[in-house]
Amino acid sequence: MPLLRRPKSITAQLRAAMPQVATLDALVWSFLEWVEAENAKDGRDSPDGLPIFPTMPRRPLESDLVMVPRLQLPRVWDFLNPGDEKPRRTKGQAGLVIACPFLRTDISGAVVARFVSDTQCSYVLLGPDGEGFTLATDPVMLLTVLAMGYESITDRAMLEFRPGLFSDHPGVAAARNWVQSRFDVRFPVTAHDLLPYRPDEDPFTQYAMQRSAELLDHQRGTARLSAKRRWFRRK
Repeated sequence: MPLLRRPKSITAQLRAAMPQVATLDALVWSFLEWVEAENAKDGRDSPDGLPIFPTMPRRPLESDLVMVPRLQLPRVWDFLNPGDEKPRRTKGQAGLVIACPFLRTDISGAVVARFVSDTQCSYVLLGPDGEGFTLATDPVMLLTVLAMGYESITDRAMLEFRPGLFSDHPGVAAARNWVQSRFDVRFPVTAHDLLPYRPDEDPFTQYAMQRSAELLDHQRGTARLSAKRRWFRRK
């Protein structure tokens, strides 16, 4: 009888799928490994079989935050990583630009991604409708937000509210304790107080707006050129 291979952990699959240039901080990997170990003990999982954060209780009050080994960017963010998912080198820039999603934060498709460019290295939230902002600029800040107990995160406005039903759950206390036992952090009333930038000062938001505008101008220019060519062919 052939030996059955032990399934690779979700965290190991995620680590193997992420390019080295945009890998997560060691502290984030440690937290994700702890998340998976807690899920294995309690048997928590999402409807599609992926582990949910131990900061969240079981169904019916289930979290939308899940680890996904090969997570795709929401379609509206395709311009960050075109087709081949390799680091993008944009015209006029010497370095790379890459966004690697690793957490799904809502069933609508919002994700947390590691964003790396010449000038930025941060964790960003990318919403399915095009809202994007810097969630954290360092791993401790990221884990503090994740351990607060939000059942889903789709946009900046959601973080202006208290975590709600999950905030008093034992799993939330366990996650907060994991962070506080390693770092001198305090959990504010809302995660909005932890965000590193105001909306009008966020460098990632500014970059995304500039890139999407450039892409739109390029598409319009291409459309005009195609229209001219069709006109000349008819002549």
